[in-house]
Amino acid sequence: MTNTIPEKWCVKLDENNYNQLYKYYVSPTGYHHSTKINTNNWNIDIQKGYTEITFEQFKEHVMKIKEEFPKDDFGVIVESMNGKEIIKYLISKGFTNEYNYAGYNLNGEGYCIPNYSKTIHCFSVSHSIRNIYTLEQLKQLDNNNMKEKEILGYKAPYDMYEGKLKKGVLVKEFPQPHMNKAYGIPGENGFFDQNILIPKEIAQTWEPVYKSSEVIITINNVVINIKGDKMCAEGRKCDIKWLRAIRELFNKRTSLGVWDSKVESITIGCKTGWKVEHLDEIIKKYEEINE
Repeated sequence: MTNTIPEKWCVKLDENNYNQLYKYYVSPTGYHHSTKINTNNWNIDIQKGYTEITFEQFKEHVMKIKEEFPKDDFGVIVESMNGKEIIKYLISKGFTNEYNYAGYNLNGEGYCIPNYSKTIHCFSVSHSIRNIYTLEQLKQLDNNNMKEKEILGYKAPYDMYEGKLKKGVLVKEFPQPHMNKAYGIPGENGFFDQNILIPKEIAQTWEPVYKSSEVIITINNVVINIKGDKMCAEGRKCDIKWLRAIRELFNKRTSLGVWDSKVESITIGCKTGWKVEHLDEIIKKYEEINE
């Protein structure tokens, strides 16, 4: 998407954008122009000296609407039998494949995330889905949004330093670079391990991790949404501060005579078996996106 549009522009009208932006138009065909030509700036043809822009550019630069990566109510159409790739991509974005789709859809069908859902469903073009994308369109939209987000660091692509740096671990910019080495692993005290420092030129070729105010993860076979200072699991919302308080229960022992008790697990909603490592993982993810 370009950063600017021509001073004298026009946008082509069709049945779709006419219905969305009817206040600008007198007809679902023709062109809307940037300066007054006749009633409502509309004309059946592109006028001399005007440059046509896309509807996406019109939304972004004229209406100041920038399309973001969808959270739900969208579909991805299968093209060239790329169903498996679509499933893999949607899972990577935090959606769950509860129905174990293998990605064998025929062309003309696809996968969708229904309204208010985080679960992948199968759909055909006849279904009522708000927005339908190709996989490449969805990836491009994702890339456009990512470019505007702050980079926290980069993921190590494999184990290195004799296993001291594990695959997938986040390396962050070293506050005071030692020679040309600029990325490393901060410890709990905030100090970096001087023995594990990655040259900037290498680290910045790895997969980036972006700062976000919201993240969706799966822990204990439950989809968890972490946003702001709250988490939601099994339809139950909880402040992170209360989760920390619950976490402390695992460290306490209660003695009654010869009896000694200790919390081993808790229940959230209908899901039992939440252990201390599950809570630690949620708290760690919260800290990553809010540091």
